[in-house]
Amino acid sequence: MNGKRPAEERLYDRLARGYDLLAHPARIAKEVDALEPHLRAIGARRILDAGCGVGHHVRELRRRGYLAGGIDRSGGMIREARRRTREEGLRAPFAATMPSAPNAP
Repeated sequence: MNGKRPAEERLYDRLARGYDLLAHPARIAKEVDALEPHLRAIGARRILDAGCGVGHHVRELRRRGYLAGGIDRSGGMIREARRRTREEGLRAPFAATMPSAPNAP
């Protein structure tokens, strides 16, 4: 790789601030409602949201008492996830992952 970030990562970095507007809180809550029986069935308490974007699901899971955190390739998304999480008075770990290697599946 030539040190330049892929166009996809740059795009998501630019979209990060407004990306949060695309997900309605009621929809996120319903998605977590659907997920929760499966989490309970396996006794899951710690959850990693890979590709977490701005952290919608992580925050909802934290509100419900899960130890949730998130990773995303976009540093902009992670910065926004951290900001939103702080604004909501929550704490959750978020990390930006390294970009995929060229020719990776």
